[in-house]
This record gives sequence, C-alpha cells and structure tokens, in this order.
Amino acid sequence: MKSRFNSIKKFFICLAGAFALAAAGLPSMAAQAEEIEVYPGYYSVTVVATYQNPVTGEVEDIGQNPGIGQMMVQAQVQSVGYVEIEDDGTIWLNTRWNQADANIYAGFWTSTSGTGDWIARDYEVTAQFEVGDYEYMDNVFSATVTDYRFQLSTLDDVVRCSNYVEAMGRECVWFCYIADLSEGVGDEW
Repeated sequence: MKSRFNSIKKFFICLAGAFALAAAGLPSMAAQAEEIEVYPGYYSVTVVATYQNPVTGEVEDIGQNPGIGQMMVQAQVQSVGYVEIEDDGTIWLNTRWNQADANIYAGFWTSTSGTGDWIARDYEVTAQFEVGDYEYMDNVFSATVTDYRFQLSTLDDVVRCSNYVEAMGRECVWFCYIADLSEGVGDEW
C-alpha cells in the first residue's frame, strides 16, 4: 500500500514538473500601465515578438512549427519600438520590421484580452529604407526595413500580426506585445 502511495506521489510530482516546464516555455506578458504613470508623450518600448499567442500559447500560423516559427518571427520584427500617447489618450505603436522587401502585405489586429475580440487596425508605413546586409543566427540577410504605425486600445494589448511572405507563398501569423516602457524615444528612431 505504501509503495503504491509513493508511486502515485511520484507521478503527481512528475506531472507538476511537466506542467511547470511547459508553462516556462510560453512567452509571458508584463502589464505596462501599472509599471509607470504615463502622460501624453513618447515612450520607448521593447517589442516582444512571439510565434505563439502570449496569453493562450496557441499557434495560429498554418506552419504549426514553433521552433522554426519563433526564429522567423524574431528575424522579422525588431525589438525596438515606441508608443505615442496623444492628449485624448489615443495610443499609437511604432514597430520596425526587417525583410520588408520579401513581404507582399502586412496586417495588424489588437485585443486587450489576447483571447479574442480582435480589432483590425489600419496602419501607416512611416519609413522604409535599405539596410544592406545584417546577420541573424549566423545567417547574412540583405533587406529593406519598414516602420509601421498603428493604434492600440491599451498599453497591455496583444497584437496579432500577419504578412504574406512571397518566398513561402503563404501568409504567416504571429503575435507581439510591448514591454519595458520608458519615457522618451531611443536613438534607433
């Protein structure tokens, strides 16, 4: 009886460990509005790009390959960004994407919960320029960089992004959110 109890106990400990490891693999979001008091102005942010929905852990991309997908997303979306907060409280996120010359179009949707009620967002291309060669994960790419600007409902929004990658012949879907909100705009912009 005691050995059966120990076996069951070990099973539940292993199961708890497996859940902890699985949860550790999911990207997590940090609430931004609670970290600093924000006023109208410009704020630098880190744009955290993730192949999986950072709230649900689900993959919406047809490729369904988190290993390759995460690498592609990180190569596509630069981590530098900034938000503009207008006097009326309207929030604009500015993001920068690599490899814009390989994309036919981009799309953005936002959700405060990250689990549904996605709002399609119009966007503006605010800059596009050649960057020459850059290296990522021991690969060298030459590309055009594009800056996109679109509206958020809150600083805690999850952004669902898509683009059509010509070389793949299909649309790709991933997510991003912002972190590390700090006053002012960095030199990258």
